[in-house]
Amino acid sequence: MRANGQGFAVIMLLFCGVSASARQNYYLPQVANGQFSGGSFRTTFVLFNTNATNASINIRLTRDNGTPLRVSIPELGNSEEFQLILEPGSTRILQTAGSGALAAGAATISSNISVGVSAIFSVYDSAGNFLTESGVAASQPMSEFVIPVDATGAFNTGVALFNSGTSDATVTFKLIDATGLEKGTFTQSLAAKAHLARFVSGDIFAGISNFRGSMVISCTSPVAALTLRQNSSPLSYTSLPAVPKSSGQLVFNLPQVADGSFTDGRYRTTFLLFNVSNKAANVKLALTRDDGTPLPVTLAGQGTNSTFTLKLQPGASSFLQSDGNGSLSSGAAKVISDVPIGVSAIFSIFDSAGRFLTETGIGDSLAQTEFVLPIDVTGAFDTAASFFNPLTEPVSFSLRLIDSKGAEVGIVGPGKIGPGEHVAGFISQVFPGISNFRGSLYVSVSGSATASIAALTLRQNSAALSLTSLPVAPRYESDPFRLADAVTQAPNSSDRYDALLDIMRALNVGVYTGKGEALARGAERGPADFYLYDFELSAMAGALGRKETWSASEIAGQLSNFGVQSSNNSLNAEKLQEVLTSAASESTQDPGNPLSLVLLLIRELGLRHTPPSDITATASTQQIQFDALQRMLIISDVMLPSVPRRTIDFSVKSLIASLNEPGDRCSFIGSTETSRFKLGKLLSKGLRTAARVGGTALEAVHNAYLGLVIDIQETKSSRNHNTHLGPGGSGHSWTFGGPPGAPLHFEIGAQMLEDLSTRYQEVVDCGALAGLKFPPKGPIKGVQIRWDYPPVGSDYDLLIKHGRTSYMEETNAAGVASLDFYPDDEPENTKPWRSTGDMKLDKGVLTPSPAFLEVFGNITGMGLEYIIPRFLFMSFSIEYHNAGGYKVDGKFGDGRIYGTICSGLDKPFTLYFDSGGVGLTGTFTFTPSSSSLGTWTVKGGYLDLVTNSGAGTYTIEHPTADTTTIEIPAGAKYTQCTVNFGCVDLVGPKETILLQPGTCSP
Repeated sequence: MRANGQGFAVIMLLFCGVSASARQNYYLPQVANGQFSGGSFRTTFVLFNTNATNASINIRLTRDNGTPLRVSIPELGNSEEFQLILEPGSTRILQTAGSGALAAGAATISSNISVGVSAIFSVYDSAGNFLTESGVAASQPMSEFVIPVDATGAFNTGVALFNSGTSDATVTFKLIDATGLEKGTFTQSLAAKAHLARFVSGDIFAGISNFRGSMVISCTSPVAALTLRQNSSPLSYTSLPAVPKSSGQLVFNLPQVADGSFTDGRYRTTFLLFNVSNKAANVKLALTRDDGTPLPVTLAGQGTNSTFTLKLQPGASSFLQSDGNGSLSSGAAKVISDVPIGVSAIFSIFDSAGRFLTETGIGDSLAQTEFVLPIDVTGAFDTAASFFNPLTEPVSFSLRLIDSKGAEVGIVGPGKIGPGEHVAGFISQVFPGISNFRGSLYVSVSGSATASIAALTLRQNSAALSLTSLPVAPRYESDPFRLADAVTQAPNSSDRYDALLDIMRALNVGVYTGKGEALARGAERGPADFYLYDFELSAMAGALGRKETWSASEIAGQLSNFGVQSSNNSLNAEKLQEVLTSAASESTQDPGNPLSLVLLLIRELGLRHTPPSDITATASTQQIQFDALQRMLIISDVMLPSVPRRTIDFSVKSLIASLNEPGDRCSFIGSTETSRFKLGKLLSKGLRTAARVGGTALEAVHNAYLGLVIDIQETKSSRNHNTHLGPGGSGHSWTFGGPPGAPLHFEIGAQMLEDLSTRYQEVVDCGALAGLKFPPKGPIKGVQIRWDYPPVGSDYDLLIKHGRTSYMEETNAAGVASLDFYPDDEPENTKPWRSTGDMKLDKGVLTPSPAFLEVFGNITGMGLEYIIPRFLFMSFSIEYHNAGGYKVDGKFGDGRIYGTICSGLDKPFTLYFDSGGVGLTGTFTFTPSSSSLGTWTVKGGYLDLVTNSGAGTYTIEHPTADTTTIEIPAGAKYTQCTVNFGCVDLVGPKETILLQPGTCSP
């Protein structure tokens, strides 16, 4: 962008970012309007609706301090806030009048649905003649980000920040030189809703000059940001995006490169590369001509080549400008790194003497399947589109020109663009005869599942040479950040439904009403393909509102039971987590791949949970809970990719009958689109479906949706699930459980959440869900409950171990089913012999599984509850005493007596003796006549050479104390026999055997 006038001093007032709480917000961090000494500033809002329904738009402008900023927009009047309706396909390009005193601020665009939004910041001279302009894309608040800094010659770099939150933020600016070394740090507070704009050289870092590098900006609260590159002579502005410090992107597309001389000057392209990671980056820059062949250029310090490799240390940056020598060539560039970096480019024009004229910034362009460009062919303006195929296979594309009211005025294509090829052209050339036109260009790409192209919009003014780049907008919102925000911030089910509809559009999944109205068309070709009904999205919206979650173990169990395997083994939670982490990490590196969208969306949803979770980070599977949308995206990404390749025969009589009826009332299903579902990333990570037959894959996914309209929860009547085994001996006590012998009562209730009865006949008439019946809203009778279902670790067997159960096998008329547990009594030997007994606690989880699909009567999916089960988790604990007893290990005469008494002192028990060096061993058998006295016998010997036997009486002293002893009085008679010497009668001395209180395992 170029200007031949003043404005350098006021530009610092012009940049900011704005926050709002509406569901769809677009923050434009550059708004200026009004007169200055050499001319005026104006802001143009570019809005277009790519949806099939009206968009209700609100434009709110605020000053630097957050107060209202009043401006005049000729088509809308004079105000600080404007409302308008964008009809389907329509475009509005609205410019402020530039009247009144110069004022700077920000704009927030809010919409009930996703729309295309960008802005243009323009400068005019005092006579109202156009001088220059800069395009600005909407930005999102970030907590830490990096911008490239160029403060050489007439260039300087500025940054604008807006604290969109409700609390003050501390902002830290860290300047990093080209080698990655820190050159300075500056900290500044930023109040809630406040905005600041500052330049790097001569301002934030006053002593810095002739500097190239980067600046890391971190904030305690997220802020919206804009990078401004300024040339003071001639005055020119170029906006560049800020790159999140947390970026994982490794692949970048630059769809416009030019180098070489023309009649009045020359073109140069500058590549800005900066390492945002903590590891060294190995970077490859590859340039290709329009025809896809290598494009050699000379880069300062790098020589002449079409492919360049360089290494960037952590934090390091490189500014590589082509020399502009030789004949003019154009094309595109692709950048690949092995660690995350930031990439942008600057497309510059110089006169024949080498003097700078104008330039425009070019950011990375994600390759997309369907996207829209704003078009302005009025006065001296024309709009060009630049396309680049970064793939290794050719793709086809078609162009549709749509006027400002949404009417189609021209079609071109399909055309083909080969691998690495670049195509660019002005709209006035592509559609001859077009003039005085404002509208949009719709681009559709076809080919394989990953078919996509990168694109850029270039707006040119020929009277005062100026180039402005504008981003393309996806045909349907495909930014995972915005899609996740829309779902998680939706205040009610209706808004969540709208957000889910946007997600299905982005994934190319069709959505229909039962009467055949296409709310979104996708990859489906007929009633046997996969598509969704509107009530299925309603079910999902309700589940999200109830904040239902599933663990990795549950989702892995569902997929595994369906037949999904990994390396020929059943899928478990750990493997699923590994696959998700790998696929999500790969998706962050290549966000332009259409198959990356699902994983990026799953990640963004997790980051918005409380507490947040990040599937790209290594984490325990127990720490991550997936919401209903994440779960559905995972299941769909595994199950659905191959469905559109063939026609599925459901063999359902009701479906066949409906298809054979006159008029074929299912003919509404189908699309002229050629793209397939944007699904299948997980399958590339080692998963495979071992049991996909017929329509089973479709049924599995539909059944998962249907399960969301049934709410099965533990009822309030369900009691405390903690108990202690029954009475047993005296002196019972309990700590964690309930009173000894108290039964446990588990109770669950089944409710139909939505009234689908009015849609029943419509759903039966058409589609994969034929044969269904829906229970009325309210309690559901007859839902079978599997109380002992084991796949996710049910501890039902633990209940059986400690007692008996009695349960209802299905819900009653009130929609309730229950299970009662009756604990066993503890055996006598568990009573404590000390004042404190030794107790144990068994903890478990009961996971009843309701067979809810059988209630629907799904003909083709009957019994698939085992494939897509729904679980409840009901924790319980059972407390009990360890078996009480005594441990004996002491002296007996000249030997040792030892053993464990586990049966209590009032029942027979046995101890062992060992005479030590002689080798004589034997057993003492004690037979009590009461708890305090009894008789004993002993038998022993040493091989066949010596035998020993005896008998006597004993007494128990202090049976409830730690000093319990067995007393054997003097005079006990023993008989000892040897092979050589015969038998001898002996009389034993008094013996005292000390009993140490202990426990015995049951």
